[in-house]
Amino acid sequence: MSQRAKDLSVRIESFRDDVVAFVENLSDDDWKRVCEWEEWPVGVTACHLGAGHFGMSGMLGMIVKGEDLPQLTMDQINAMSKKSVQKHSDCTKTEALDLLRKNGAELATY
Repeated sequence: MSQRAKDLSVRIESFRDDVVAFVENLSDDDWKRVCEWEEWPVGVTACHLGAGHFGMSGMLGMIVKGEDLPQLTMDQINAMSKKSVQKHSDCTKTEALDLLRKNGAELATY
């Protein structure tokens, strides 16, 4: 593994650890509070981050292999995000933390 890849892995792990610590410290009221930017509850946003953003290993694999990424419009990306919100609307803190840890570790390892 190159030094650049090692440095990137450390940065991803550090970010994941910061997000996990943030989520661990959320109160029940914080978990339900709506994020101003996304207009989603904090808990749904945490699940979305763990499932979607940290679950990007497949797309990274395509880049490494020189494959074309799917051509997505912002409307398609927004529709996928909306579907994610619906899927994770009842996500618990434990489920969010599991997604953040598992997918964050896989992304850092990749």
